[in-house]
Amino acid sequence: CDSANITSAKIKAILDTGSLTAADKIAALLDGDSLTAADAATHVNSGTYTDALMASAFDSSYLAAAKAASIFNDTNLTLAKAASIFEDENLSLSKIGEIIIHDNISDSRVQEILNETDYETRALTGVSAVINVLSDDWADNKLASRDNRATTPSSIHEENEFSQKFRPEWSSSGDATAANNRLELGPADGEVHITPYINLPKKWEHRWYASSSSNIYYQLFYEDDNNFWASKRRGSSVGSPPTIYCELYKMSGGTSSTPISDVTGTWGEYAKITRDENGNWEVFHTGGSVGTTIDTWLPTNNYFRIWHDGSEHNALVTSSWFKIYDSI
Repeated sequence: CDSANITSAKIKAILDTGSLTAADKIAALLDGDSLTAADAATHVNSGTYTDALMASAFDSSYLAAAKAASIFNDTNLTLAKAASIFEDENLSLSKIGEIIIHDNISDSRVQEILNETDYETRALTGVSAVINVLSDDWADNKLASRDNRATTPSSIHEENEFSQKFRPEWSSSGDATAANNRLELGPADGEVHITPYINLPKKWEHRWYASSSSNIYYQLFYEDDNNFWASKRRGSSVGSPPTIYCELYKMSGGTSSTPISDVTGTWGEYAKITRDENGNWEVFHTGGSVGTTIDTWLPTNNYFRIWHDGSEHNALVTSSWFKIYDSI
């Protein structure tokens, strides 16, 4: 069946009979040079064989990772079907790893497939610790219809990242605009938000750069106004220079608290907050760690939201990013 004299259509027709029972034989047919990735993807998508048997075929040594990656990369294989095969226990995590890091499948396609899988599958692949990076510098002066070409500090990128989303499409309300290469949130309760990639990641980091003396909330794990975690920057207009606070801010059932707060910073400095799968929080400011706490409470994660609470001055954000990790 590897012969050039046997057409791709004929090999696909053999597979489509549904008469094969050996995963290795299915794998060998899928692996043949004479069967195009597109035709193979169409066959796999047809559901002629169960996901379990197809997963076994993809796991077989008779199907090289290069061909498997090409099949998963082809749009004739729907994301739903690809995800079902990824999730099947007959496809080993090691084989998934070989497929998703192969040059024959694009990073964006990998991410699209993984987004369709359950959390456990994504977390257990172990190929890339960082599943998503969301970054914005607002340098295109837009909140929507973006050019997706943000420039971000090289220090945030790691070799094992395979999904980076720059200048995403924000929804907004209130006094929210992008101008002067920054996000500007005015006194009228300006806010922007985006649906998170993953509901409850094992670990995330959020880093931001603000340049105004006004209250800004980066609401992570945002369920509603009464239930969310946030990283908060706020400044006091009293004194010269003013006192700047960098806080881990918690709103649970309408009751607010600040488990970690640092008052030594100044505007124009980067700050960062991290959380791991065990609820260990840490705030970094002025170049180092300023506090830790343990809290496992998590609300439903409906949005990632940047909000200005309507205090005296405009809130100005010049850059921001957050990383979502599926494995540690």
